[in-house]
Amino acid sequence: MEAQDVKSNLILILDYGSQYTHLITRRIRSLSVFSLCISGTAPLKSITDLNPRVIILSGGPHSVHATHAPSFPDGFIEYVESKGVFVLGICYGLQLIVQRLGGEVRVGEKQEYGRMEIEVVRDCGLFGYRGIGDREVVWMSHGDEAVRLPEGFEVVARSQQGAVAAVENRARRFYGLQYHPEVTHSPQGMETLQYFLFDVCGVTAGWKMEDVLDEEIKVIKGMVGPEDHVICALSGGVDSTVAATLVHKAIGERLHCVFVDNGLLRYKERERVMKTFERDLHLPVTCVDATEQFLSNLKGVVDPEVKRKIIGKEFISIFDAFAQDLEHKLGKRPGYLVQGTLYPDVIESCPPPGSGRSHSHTIKSHHNVGGLPKDMKLKLIEPLKLLFKDEVRELGRILEVPVAFLKRHPFPGPGLAVRVLGDVTEGNALEILRQVDEIFIQSIKDAGIYDSIWQAFAVFLPIKSVGVQGDQRTHSHVVALRAVTSQDGMTADWYKERERVMKTFERDLHLPVTCVDATEQFLSNLKGKRPGYLVQGTLYPDVIESCPPPGSGRSHSHTIKSHHNVGGLPKDMKLKLIEPLKLLFKDEVRELGRILEVPVAFLKRHPFPGPGLAVRVLGDVTEGNALEILRQVDEIFIQSIKDAGIYDSIWQAFAVFLPIKSVGVQGDQRTHSHVVALRAVTSQDGMTADWYNFEHKFLDDVARKICNSVRGVNRVVQDITSKPPSTIEWE
Repeated sequence: MEAQDVKSNLILILDYGSQYTHLITRRIRSLSVFSLCISGTAPLKSITDLNPRVIILSGGPHSVHATHAPSFPDGFIEYVESKGVFVLGICYGLQLIVQRLGGEVRVGEKQEYGRMEIEVVRDCGLFGYRGIGDREVVWMSHGDEAVRLPEGFEVVARSQQGAVAAVENRARRFYGLQYHPEVTHSPQGMETLQYFLFDVCGVTAGWKMEDVLDEEIKVIKGMVGPEDHVICALSGGVDSTVAATLVHKAIGERLHCVFVDNGLLRYKERERVMKTFERDLHLPVTCVDATEQFLSNLKGVVDPEVKRKIIGKEFISIFDAFAQDLEHKLGKRPGYLVQGTLYPDVIESCPPPGSGRSHSHTIKSHHNVGGLPKDMKLKLIEPLKLLFKDEVRELGRILEVPVAFLKRHPFPGPGLAVRVLGDVTEGNALEILRQVDEIFIQSIKDAGIYDSIWQAFAVFLPIKSVGVQGDQRTHSHVVALRAVTSQDGMTADWYKERERVMKTFERDLHLPVTCVDATEQFLSNLKGKRPGYLVQGTLYPDVIESCPPPGSGRSHSHTIKSHHNVGGLPKDMKLKLIEPLKLLFKDEVRELGRILEVPVAFLKRHPFPGPGLAVRVLGDVTEGNALEILRQVDEIFIQSIKDAGIYDSIWQAFAVFLPIKSVGVQGDQRTHSHVVALRAVTSQDGMTADWYNFEHKFLDDVARKICNSVRGVNRVVQDITSKPPSTIEWE
């Protein structure tokens, strides 16, 4: 296809701040159609000069009701209608069309985040290739919804909650999708986009990745003078390797590569990477050991954003020093720095320098984007900054980069600093993480599934939990394992093939029961007849784990934890104990209950610790709304287990509130919210236990329900350790 034909089929995306905006660009390019993205508030002339065939209005974090909410320029409606331009609004873009053309948008009664099912209600326009009643799963991320459409518009699809999912006015060539068809979590989204572009809009294909290669080489040659020298920061990953190869193709031996050991690398990463550079890429690479420089500046730092900025600053100071050394050798100071920055890095660190964008929420500052100092002396060359990971791998294939490099999992520029949640210099956190990560990754490779996973890694959590190892009580660190599948890193699913890697009282009991808030109030109600005994349901595991129990004479066991009704009792307690079950295990107690005709529903109830949620909130139970969050999460988890018909197959299931927060994206906004853990085990007596292996769909549904329903939570993890080495509870 000729250049003029490519431009006449231009798809223009107006960016209103969605973290997925440039993923739309990527998806359209994958259809061999040229696409560009500009600010959604750009002047009308910027749009008309490009003469687009189709305009797509992106999603965004704002509400159309907000003051200064971004919108297309005055005259936009008149322009697209006079030129016959097709317009598609996605998420916020749909709401913008509805509001600006006379409809009504309100805050939705229920927010919709994550996977939702929609149903086609009209088989025309957007869904001309579908039938009425057809259903598909899509990815929602919105709080507002269209409740009244402009004249001439009709609903063509609705969500399972009844909200408007797709609208159109074919006569005026306006279309809208409330969901995100561009993400891989909308499995049929690409089919919808393809049908819209080729069948509805009449666009033709003809653009290819080789065009990107040729264009970037021209740009680099035009930027770098014939006598100029360039530094390339190599990390050993896909991005920097492809960037280096591309620049080397453009300027040859005037490229000087440097690899920095910042003390935050994976197990034996330095040795492995340097060997590969020399053996496979034949690039002249200088290795700089800056471990002390980085770690000394990170000492005491726990905020991940601060870590990223410190690391970015230290990298640049090293590159400046490297440039000075080269100046002495070459007689000319290098003026440029090549980095393998990708578009997701730019988007998540947005607004990127010089982009003019102001509507996105910053998710995180990448060390090579938002983490760069303002007074940096080197000029940047970022040949991949408009590409996504899959595009970079394709470009690398064209450049004949070794397959082993192209298949490597992404590794963050700040290294393990962002995988140690806390001070990276405290204790032996880095060494523990390196060992855990090495075991995890090697196990994935041994299982033959490394290439099926987009990214896998371990995380060191700033918490400890009680465990049992070698018959001794341990209070040790907790690590998390993370593995996801993705196509471009903009959205991701947790990896679902992990088993290949890891292996009422009065009504029923007829007992007189008084519900009280405190013991003293209860005793005062007995009017002077103070009882002398207290009956407790202490079991033998409680006694053993609180060992040595009072009066047992035993002194050799290690105390695992003090149960509130054994080791936790005050020495001056006036009541004498009656513990009829203290030599029995849970299964024996249930058998005894069956003989006593205790209702089955009671006998099947999961154990609940005497101290209650106090031992399931890891930290101060009175801080913030930890207890309320935990109650809601626990209720969703347990009810989901019951709905799935597996409650009786599980010995104990519960949620844990962790004293950490993580960065997330909800409704196109950056969130820094709480993390909860789900724990479910199978056991016969509580002395040993195995983690329960839920079906993937179950975990997917539960995680989505929790993040959608419980405000303040954006990440859900599952505990997959057995007892031993851990205990069932997390305390």
